[in-house]
Amino acid sequence: MDKKEKLRDQKIGHLHSNGKLSDKGITIDYDRESVEEHLPNLAAELNDPDHRSVLSIKDYKNNLKKEQHLEKEDSIAPIDVESTKLEIKQYKRRIKETYKSKYDENSELFYPKTEDFLRRCSNLKEVREILEYQVKMKEITRENAENLWKKCKEEGIRSLGSKKEWGYYEKKYRAS
Repeated sequence: MDKKEKLRDQKIGHLHSNGKLSDKGITIDYDRESVEEHLPNLAAELNDPDHRSVLSIKDYKNNLKKEQHLEKEDSIAPIDVESTKLEIKQYKRRIKETYKSKYDENSELFYPKTEDFLRRCSNLKEVREILEYQVKMKEITRENAENLWKKCKEEGIRSLGSKKEWGYYEKKYRAS
């Protein structure tokens, strides 16, 4: 232990010897002179008017109780469910209107039919692949796939409409 530590221990020891134990044995009271002599920085903080805003433990507990009471009141406060539902509906409607497409939502652009996919095909092998995939994904029934296959085989792929080349949707929907 160096000299500084010994001196500090002596000061604190002297401070403890000057302290008076409370009746309940929980706190020790010191006289002002002892605190100022042995703990000058603490005394300066205690005497500084800017530091007087610091809450005591009792004040802290009282504030905590008030906050807890307010939280309980807030959590129990009734909510007007009907007006909240109305606000949500209005908000959803505004979002829908804002992002609504100018195109028909039932068009090939949004929901292409099997025929729309088949119109991109160049040969019957591609037609068969598309039909098998559509059946596998349960987009169409096996019976519907057989009818489309039969039509393409007998009448040709172009019987479903002209070939949809690359850029078809761009030309059709962006140009308008």
